[in-house]
Amino acid sequence: PAGKFQVIENGYDEENFVNAESMPLPEKQDARLHLVHSGVIYPSERDPTALFQALASLLASGAISAANFQLTLRATGHDAYLAAMIDEHQIGSVVTLAPHVAYREALAEMLGADGLLILQAANCNHQVPAKLYEYLRARRPVLALTDPAGDTAATLRTAGVDTIAPLDCPAAIEQAIIRFIGLISANCAPLATPETVRQYSRQARTGRLSELLDAAIAPSLHS
Repeated sequence: PAGKFQVIENGYDEENFVNAESMPLPEKQDARLHLVHSGVIYPSERDPTALFQALASLLASGAISAANFQLTLRATGHDAYLAAMIDEHQIGSVVTLAPHVAYREALAEMLGADGLLILQAANCNHQVPAKLYEYLRARRPVLALTDPAGDTAATLRTAGVDTIAPLDCPAAIEQAIIRFIGLISANCAPLATPETVRQYSRQARTGRLSELLDAAIAPSLHS
C-alpha cells in the first residue's frame, strides 16, 4: 500500500556552503548576465538540443548577444559532444564549456552567478537532480528546463519558483529566457525563502528520518 512508503529526498550540506561562502567571490568582469549549469549534461536525460535552438534564435534576433549574455556549462562530462552541437547552432559566442573544478569552487561559482540552469527531461520525471537543492541554497534565480508535470518542477513550485519551461520546446524556452532575463534585471526573480531552503538541508532530512524511525517503532513499544 502507498501508505507504507515514505521518501526522503536528497539535500545539501550546509557546511559545504559555509566553506564556499568563506571564499572571495570572483569579481564580475563585465555587464553580461551570467547563467551557469553546474554538472553532467546527459545526452538523453538532459538533452540541450531545444535550448541550443532557442539560444540560436535569440542570438539571430538580437534578443541576446555576446555583449549581454553568457551561459557557462561547467563539467558537463560530454564536452566533445556538446562542442559539436554548439558549433552546429553557431552559439559559441554566448555558450562556454568549462572544465571540472574543486567542489568548493563550483559552489562559489553558483553563489556568484546571476542565474542557475537546471536541465531535466520528461524521462526523469520521478527524479530530482541533487544540484537543485544546492541551487536553492545558493539563493540565486533558477531557470528550470524540465517537464512541468515532473517532480523537479513540483519541487521548484513548492519552493515558490515558477521560472520553468519544457526542455523539449524551443519556443517555450525562448519565452522563458526572455522572462528570466527581465526578472533578473528588475531584481525580482523568485527565490525560495531561507525558511524553505532550510527544509532541504541534509540535517533537516536526517531529522525527518529520525521522526519516521520513531513512528515505525512506536507500535512495538506499546504492544
